Amino acid sequence: MHRLSRPAIVPARRFRTSGFGLAAALLGCLLAPGLAGAQADPAADTWFARWTREVVVQADGTFVETIEDELVIGARAASAGAVQRALHWNASTGTLEVLEAATLKADGSRIETLPRMAVDIEEPAREGVFQDHRYRILTYVGIEAEDRISLKARHHRTVPFFSRHFFDDRGPPERPALEARVIYDVPEALAVHFDAAGYALESEVRDGGRRRITWRHVGHRGVVAEHDVVAPTDYADRLNASTMPDYRTLARTYLSHSYAHPDPTREIRALARELTRDARTDRERVQAIHGWVQRHVRYGGDHLGASTVIPKLAESTLASREGDCKDQATLLESMLAALGIPSSAVMINAAQAYELPSVPTLGVFNHVLVWIPSLQLFADATAKHLPLGELPTALSDKPALIVKTGELVRTPVQRPLVQSIRLDGEIDLDGTASFRLVDTPSGWFAGVRSHFFESADADALRRASGGMLYVSRLIGEASIKGHAEPADSQPVSLVMDGRVSGVMTDDEPPALRALSSVGVGIEIALGDFSPGYERTAPAVCVSAHVDEVASWKLARGLRPVALPGGITIRGHDFGYESRFEMRGQRLEVRRSLRIDVERNVCTPQRMRTLQHLAREVRVDLAKTVRIRRDPSR
Repeated sequence: MHRLSRPAIVPARRFRTSGFGLAAALLGCLLAPGLAGAQADPAADTWFARWTREVVVQADGTFVETIEDELVIGARAASAGAVQRALHWNASTGTLEVLEAATLKADGSRIETLPRMAVDIEEPAREGVFQDHRYRILTYVGIEAEDRISLKARHHRTVPFFSRHFFDDRGPPERPALEARVIYDVPEALAVHFDAAGYALESEVRDGGRRRITWRHVGHRGVVAEHDVVAPTDYADRLNASTMPDYRTLARTYLSHSYAHPDPTREIRALARELTRDARTDRERVQAIHGWVQRHVRYGGDHLGASTVIPKLAESTLASREGDCKDQATLLESMLAALGIPSSAVMINAAQAYELPSVPTLGVFNHVLVWIPSLQLFADATAKHLPLGELPTALSDKPALIVKTGELVRTPVQRPLVQSIRLDGEIDLDGTASFRLVDTPSGWFAGVRSHFFESADADALRRASGGMLYVSRLIGEASIKGHAEPADSQPVSLVMDGRVSGVMTDDEPPALRALSSVGVGIEIALGDFSPGYERTAPAVCVSAHVDEVASWKLARGLRPVALPGGITIRGHDFGYESRFEMRGQRLEVRRSLRIDVERNVCTPQRMRTLQHLAREVRVDLAKTVRIRRDPSR
């Protein structure tokens, strides 16, 4: 299970994990489909002449997958002289064997990929997590244009996550393919349900008590590389297979495997009562227990075999003070049960998936939190930076499966990121400036800010202040500080003091940049709507309310020639205003941004509109004030 945390000064809106398919889900592994298409492109670097995946499933849920393909090498890929292929598997749940790997030359000769040219690499484990994920890297040599490289391998899954159940999740082939097929060979008595987009059922043959079901890839919706694009499962070609008919069955199965333990132990009951002895309401009780688990249970766990999916006993997590998301959720449930407060585990995607396939698989779920029906709220103890009642972007506006009821619900849309920024500075005749910035967040971002200052050391603060100057194209030195109180006690303001150059340009006559913030605020909030490429897939977007007020005192001898005009921009869910004034020797700049999206996902068309509006705002952010120097004054 994935931890959701990322200390940040600027809006940390992406608590993101990776994955597409079963291995990426509750299993914590990675399958990475790439670009795909129904037709091979002669100009492409590589394409598949054929691509076949055959999965032979047994009644107990174990299976053997045979991977077989032939990759044609284009001119650009051949220039490297060697090509590498990577195979991924989990050594705690199965084995991998390579049956064939060779370069097929145009003259009919073969160059075998020898065993010494295959390297096994352990996938780096996250801190505190034990796992056994491996990559086998095969190196093909002597590559020339129009050569073909052949691959045949078998992956044996020997440990099913749920006995007598099988799941499979496929994206498109990772390269354009002339022929691409996925074949399932299953026992006649094993019902398998499918959800396909871009795959067509080619044949179904019954023989000897088994069914052989062949799907052919006919689509063209591949994976795109765009900023904050949603998961490929939401828009790309896919093929999902499941022996479960509906999500209630998945919930019931998970429940039967995950809750095979007694009521809260005496130790859990005693701790729950001690933590809540001064609480007067259920919300206060839940808040006390949720906060304790956040502060006192480290993120970590055992991701070996079925323990990747099945949580530890609550008493084991309490004793070790360590557990991943499912372990911490089980402990939280147990402590609430000790107080008579009903709750349930909730399976959810913590990456970029905002939709579920029509057939239930583990493939889209990679996180567990807790639903408390009496308070109508979700609680995530692994989100150490957020108070009770707040969810990070990665868990907002997501389909979620309530395990104890089997209901599919949707988590709330994330509330706006809210920042109020005050900047006061003085500009000397030589163009250097001193300033103080106070940035006060509220809502969920206050929790992120609080978490940063609780965990940051002097080096982290130094790097953060340097990064903030860099973002604003300022040169000099600055320091930041803040408060470390919990986010639900009071807002945690960031205070930045600095002395810099770059506020005034080197032109003659010079121009004063009309800055209303440094390294935080509107410029960062517009990051989701970066220009430079055409959107083709839905993307993550969140609301933001940012106000910036700046007051720059000009040294005697600096006189503005003209002020830029303020602007007002209005859109369906977008608003922006700016105003520039001189009050004596002070330049005052006010800017206000409001983005209020209805969901956490924007269509490509909506993103293009927001990109256009953001471009107009960036023009305003770059405005300058022409200055005349008169040292005699």
